[in-house]
Amino acid sequence: SITGEIWSVEITGTVNESLSDEEVTDMQAEVAAEFGVDENDVDVDVEYVASGSITIDDIPDDMSEEDLENILIDSLSEALDIHESNIEIISIDEETGEVIYEVSSSNYTEIAEIQDNMDDDTEFMTELNSALAQNAVDTGYESDSLVTNNVDTESDEIEVEIIITVDSTDSPL
Repeated sequence: SITGEIWSVEITGTVNESLSDEEVTDMQAEVAAEFGVDENDVDVDVEYVASGSITIDDIPDDMSEEDLENILIDSLSEALDIHESNIEIISIDEETGEVIYEVSSSNYTEIAEIQDNMDDDTEFMTELNSALAQNAVDTGYESDSLVTNNVDTESDEIEVEIIITVDSTDSPL
């Protein structure tokens, strides 16, 4: 655990390929030089993010927001073959049924493949509807409680989030 004086910077943008190890190492070296600290005192975390939307036809009135979010995360995890911890529900519009979500990974290729899967409307929608039905039943709802007829990627671009954390306790600055 880091104690002392800590700086954290987040940089975001869009990419069409993975950042190379050299680019990440160069960032780490530049930040270390700027702060006058050892490169071991600089941590660079890189996450790639793809976002998508689905529209749920009719959200049951008796379904809690927590149940809905859990069913959605579990179903997206199954349909996209990625761990639940890599999925975040950004918003749920209970009136229109529109759900915005993000999928993230430190591996660019994995996110690019997931985005391609999200773009394949028919197969993705079939897998998602199957998962929604099973997860609804597992949570105590009817199998046809949650159905989507609209899936989309929010953007064709993949975002990169770079979080740089600097332990500047030993910095001369």
